[in-house]
Amino acid sequence: YKKKKLYDSSMTYYLKSLESVKGQVNPPLVYYNIGETLFLKKLVDSSFHFYKEAERYAIESHHPRGLAYAYFGLAEVNFRKGNINQAIELQKRSLNIRNQIDDVRGAIQSYLKLASYLMASGDVSEVNTQIETAKKLTDQVEANDLFLEARYLEYQYLSEIGEYKLANDVLKKYESLKD
Repeated sequence: YKKKKLYDSSMTYYLKSLESVKGQVNPPLVYYNIGETLFLKKLVDSSFHFYKEAERYAIESHHPRGLAYAYFGLAEVNFRKGNINQAIELQKRSLNIRNQIDDVRGAIQSYLKLASYLMASGDVSEVNTQIETAKKLTDQVEANDLFLEARYLEYQYLSEIGEYKLANDVLKKYESLKD
């Protein structure tokens, strides 16, 4: 339901799922998904609460994947609220955990978010490294959707640093891949 943007329907099932996993080891992921759904509905403050619960449960149950997700969500909330430095720090934590547990797809997402946060902060010195690392990893997990996202971010980065000819070339490649 969430992928189809039917957030109320997805929330119904997440809440049912939350009731069924209370006291078990996987609540961090359920709390994260509720937080993400609320975030997508633009209920940022409510999503923060569920991301914090995901973090709490992940720490209590020693659930690294849940903690990586929690940090990812908390980074998004902080970025949305304009706390870019805090968002960068949280995304780095998420990325570190994802690399440790070999969550390649999650790491790609974190590299891309980190690159976009750094661009927004005005610190473009590491942006290209983040994008290139993400692009290389997409081959490992055949994440064509994330490769496409990396290409578009690369276009934005090149435009940001004034490399308009290269940016145009990347945009053309992005458009051909998108089609």
